[in-house]
Amino acid sequence: MQPSFVQFGRYRLFKPLKKGGMARVHVALDAAEAAGGNGQLYAVKTLLPELAGDKGFREMFTTEGKVGLRLRHSNIVRTFDAGVHEGTAYIAMELIAGQDVASVLKRLRRDGERLPLPLAVAIARDVCAGLDYAHGLRDEQGQPLEIVNRDVSPGNVM
Repeated sequence: MQPSFVQFGRYRLFKPLKKGGMARVHVALDAAEAAGGNGQLYAVKTLLPELAGDKGFREMFTTEGKVGLRLRHSNIVRTFDAGVHEGTAYIAMELIAGQDVASVLKRLRRDGERLPLPLAVAIARDVCAGLDYAHGLRDEQGQPLEIVNRDVSPGNVM
């Protein structure tokens, strides 16, 4: 039995990973790459349909995609593609295996444990390194891009 998917432009969207206040993220495969034998999986984030008609949300999401394409740092998820397909804005990013910090903390609390301090410090250091890079990014003329991350949270840190 073949897994079910929804064709979305060049991507095949499989199971949903997460839904937030503004978007839904699916595990996806680039159909052309798959036909060529490359099985790389992506995380494709799509603006929620109920927000597609709101100019402010569309602009915020589109800006996120454009900024993501510029960011190249080991502590920031890599963005490969961003655009609009049939009126739905999307961002295609690397799919990172593992658990987000919120899930890890929830499991630790359930088991009556705490995150070891050295690990907590390492996570905080890596998040700060990624944010420092993004906040220091400049355009081709050397002007600061003034990037603001609106969603740094344990659920978005892997």
